[in-house]
Amino acid sequence: MRKPSYAERCIIKTKRLIKELADEIRMGHVYKTIASLWEVLELLLRAITYESKRVTYESPGKLISVFAELFPQVYKPPQPVISALNTLYNLRKKAVHKAVILNEDSVYEAKLSFCNAIHTLLEILEKEGYNMSAIREKVQIICT
Repeated sequence: MRKPSYAERCIIKTKRLIKELADEIRMGHVYKTIASLWEVLELLLRAITYESKRVTYESPGKLISVFAELFPQVYKPPQPVISALNTLYNLRKKAVHKAVILNEDSVYEAKLSFCNAIHTLLEILEKEGYNMSAIREKVQIICT
């Protein structure tokens, strides 16, 4: 049996993480929810970047900027997705690295950014030949 590629491993981890995400939201875990929403998008960004460039980057900021360079080649206009990614990443930095008190409004903003970006990322990976139906099912629950 062959070892899954880096992109495949990112997608497998996304499937596992997104199952937990719906529970985090339901239970009202503000900080865990924001961090998990970002991690789902980050894993998909890593899969897309790896598929396109055969390389990935440690820094999430670099990952977003490289994706922004790749994105116009696939979709136009890229701005709403890039903006959503940056917004969610900034909320995640606040939740994880700063002594900032976040609340349900922050979760709402994070979910809005997540839902604005995820459909495009899933569409890109589907065009690359990946089956994203299990993730789409969970996304539909989260984004409604």
